[in-house]
Amino acid sequence: MIVFRSILFSIRCTLTGICGVVGN
Repeated sequence: MIVFRSILFSIRCTLTGICGVVGN
């Protein structure tokens, strides 16, 4: 599940462009 979570984070990071701001 950790990998899936990382992928989701990466996708959201790419789409929004704010990885550091919206970091779970």
